[in-house]
Amino acid sequence: MYELIDAGHGRKLERFGSRCISRPAPAAQEPPLDPAAWAAADGTYYPGAGEGAPGRWEFEGAAPEGWTVTIGGIVYELRPTPTGQVGVFPEATDLRADLAERIREESARRPEHAPPRILDLFCYTGGLGLTAARAGAAVTAIDASKPAIAWLRRNVDHNDLSDRPLRSIAEDVPKFVARERRRGGNWDGVALDPPTFGRGPRGERWEIERGLAPLLRDVAAILSQDARFVLVTAHAEGWSPARLAREVERALG
Repeated sequence: MYELIDAGHGRKLERFGSRCISRPAPAAQEPPLDPAAWAAADGTYYPGAGEGAPGRWEFEGAAPEGWTVTIGGIVYELRPTPTGQVGVFPEATDLRADLAERIREESARRPEHAPPRILDLFCYTGGLGLTAARAGAAVTAIDASKPAIAWLRRNVDHNDLSDRPLRSIAEDVPKFVARERRRGGNWDGVALDPPTFGRGPRGERWEIERGLAPLLRDVAAILSQDARFVLVTAHAEGWSPARLAREVERALG
């Protein structure tokens, strides 16, 4: 279970299953609605001093090594990380549910054919890929972070999806997509959630400002004739839904 309990003064108070945590929320500048509720926080995250600098967590008692929570029908393993993330983006729950419905409709449309092939780029711990696999898609999930891919594979086990066609690969996303383009890749849907900055397994540098447009052009080239979607989300400052939509429209022509 997930609950956004309160927000204000640049922070948000959330419940993830058995734990309440307080994290930064720069957009929430108004006073909190229920100041007394914040005493329930058993974990608080403070960001680092500089861009990219690791932050710190403070807990009432010992820091948790990990716990699980079910959100939108998917079981997630959660744990505090130096970036302030815990392993799931609950704000994307409705988006994942909509995607699952699209995949179920597409699977029903082709009952005698192979399942829709979905590519999940910058997959993190696999929330979208797990949802797509449960809905009936054949999923390939890509992330440059080996720890994230290991985390995703544990989530596969938590959800009893090990028998589903879900591949997970630790690789630089632009390199993977460029290779798919050379091979004539054929995907029925592509989802990507690019970070602002990142590093590939071999030190490849990613910047959304320079990298997203060419990546989307390569994505457009690997879509099947009957592709159903290109889904792009981002938490990067300055990247509004309207700006993301324009980039997708340019890439798709």
